Amino acid sequence: MRPSALALAASLLATPALAGPSVQLGDQINVSSVGVVGSPVTLSAPITADTIAGPIILETSVGTLVTWCMDLYHYIYLGSGQNLPYAIGGVTSTYAPGANALTALQSQELQGLATYGEQLYNSGTATNDQLAAVQIAIWSIEAPNLAYTGADSALAAADVAMAPTLTG
Repeated sequence: MRPSALALAASLLATPALAGPSVQLGDQINVSSVGVVGSPVTLSAPITADTIAGPIILETSVGTLVTWCMDLYHYIYLGSGQNLPYAIGGVTSTYAPGANALTALQSQELQGLATYGEQLYNSGTATNDQLAAVQIAIWSIEAPNLAYTGADSALAAADVAMAPTLTG
């Protein structure tokens, strides 16, 4: 893992209801700083990368946002000095080469997991492994062939199994 970069996505998902009253779907937000909380993992499929699985914390023009990686194929660098365009909204693509569309159910499950993960993060009692499990569950819905080591696979499997109950 490069110290200044993580294999995190250029596409992030935040929960509109929890992001704050001043943020609405489609709003553009300037990101000034990026951080991540979670556990180290090594991905071996569909990409190979050493990264940290967990929520991505954005300091933005509208305050702090808890977000989740939705794109295994692009980098976001930690720290400041970036002016990343960011929009809140549903995820409709895996961002894989060839831009594979997600089903409506997958999109709903991703949104449900993001909401659950934000609530878990905001509780102040979540462990890094619990937060990593939410991220791995999100990646597993997006990329069913996801293979990884270094995080609690039982927690991630439980979150994947729970995803259909989080669709609203």
